[in-house]
Amino acid sequence: MGLDDARTSRSRPGLPGGLGLWLAGGTTTLGVLLVVLVVLGVMGTISQARPPCQSDPAAVAAANASALGRSAIPAELVPIYRSAAARYELGGDGWLWLAAINRIETDFGRNLNVSSAGAIGWMQFMPATWAAYGVDADRDGKKDPSNKKDAIYGAANYLHASGAPADWAKAVYAYNHAGWYVAAVKSWHDRYAATPNPATAPSPAPATATTTAAAAAASVGACGAALGGGAATGALGRLAGSPQEIINRVVAYARDHGFPSLTPASVTAANARHSVSTTSGNTSDHKGPPDQAWAVDVSNGISPTREMDELAAAMASAFNIPWQGSGLVSAGNAEYRIQLIYRTCDGGDHWNHVHLGIKRAPGPQPAVTQPSTPRPC
Repeated sequence: MGLDDARTSRSRPGLPGGLGLWLAGGTTTLGVLLVVLVVLGVMGTISQARPPCQSDPAAVAAANASALGRSAIPAELVPIYRSAAARYELGGDGWLWLAAINRIETDFGRNLNVSSAGAIGWMQFMPATWAAYGVDADRDGKKDPSNKKDAIYGAANYLHASGAPADWAKAVYAYNHAGWYVAAVKSWHDRYAATPNPATAPSPAPATATTTAAAAAASVGACGAALGGGAATGALGRLAGSPQEIINRVVAYARDHGFPSLTPASVTAANARHSVSTTSGNTSDHKGPPDQAWAVDVSNGISPTREMDELAAAMASAFNIPWQGSGLVSAGNAEYRIQLIYRTCDGGDHWNHVHLGIKRAPGPQPAVTQPSTPRPC
C-alpha cells in the first residue's frame, strides 16, 4: 500500500465533543466558523501561489538540504521525492538521490524531450523498464512517465529493486550503465545534501566535459535567479577591499555552486595569460594591478550551461546589476565599477564563460546595458 493509499483508507475520526457542543450552540456560531474556514482557505490558496519553479527555503531546509539544495530544488517536488523515498525505503537521504537524478535527466522536468536513446518522461525511462517498474502514484488509473509523481515513484521503485539504499553505486549504475553517470549523480546528491554520506556512495570521478555536459542543461530557467539570495550571496556582493579581494569572494561562492576547480591561484594564472587590451582598446581588468582592477572568467568547459546561467544571475543579484540573462552590463557605485558579460559577443567572445570585472572608480558609475550580440563572434 502506498502512502496515499494509507492516508485515504484511514477512518475519519468523529468531531471532538467540545466542538460538537459548540456547533450546536446556534447558527450565529456556525456562521462565524464558516467565515473563519473561508478565510483560512483563502490564506492557504495565497500561500500556495508560488511561481512553479521557485523553491520554498523553509520547506527544503526542513528536509535537511544544503544551501544549494534549498535554492535549486523546486519546492513543489520535495514532498514527492520524500514520499517516494519513504514508500520504497530509500533511507533518509533517498529523496536527494531522486532529486539529483531528476536534475540530470530532465532539469526537474524542464526538458521532457525523448532522448536519442529513446528514454522518455520526467525521469527518462526506457519504455521496457517503465513497463516493468512504472507506478500509478497519483491513482488516476494509468502509469504515465510524463507525470512527475508517477515518474518519481517509478524511479524510486527501480532504484530500490536495483540495490538502493544498501548500494547506491550499484543502483545508480543500473539506472544508466556508465561510470561517469554514477559520479555525476553522486556529485549533485552531495551538493544538495546538508551532510553528504560517503559510506553509501561511490567516490566522484574527475570532472570532464562529458560528465559536465550530461549533468547540466543549457537553458535560462525561471529559477535562474534563485542563487541570488541568502547569506552566502551577501558575502559575495560585499563591495569592500581591493578588486582582487572582491573577486576572491566571488571565486569562493562559485566553488560552492558548480565550479569546484576555481581558485584564487587559478584566476591569477589565467589573468597572467590574458591579453592586455580589450577589443575597445582599453586595458583589461584581468591585467590589474590587483589593488586597482581584477577579473574572473568562469566556465565549466561547455557552452553555456545552467550552472553558468545561475552564477551570472547570482552575481547580478548580489551586486545589484540590471541583468536580463545575457549581454554586457556595467554598474557600480562611487568606489567601484562592476562589469558582467555573458552569452554575448560584446567585448570579445563571452558566449561560453561568465566574466566579472571589478575596477576602482573615480566617481559614481551609471548602469550601462548592451543587449546580447549573437554568435558567431
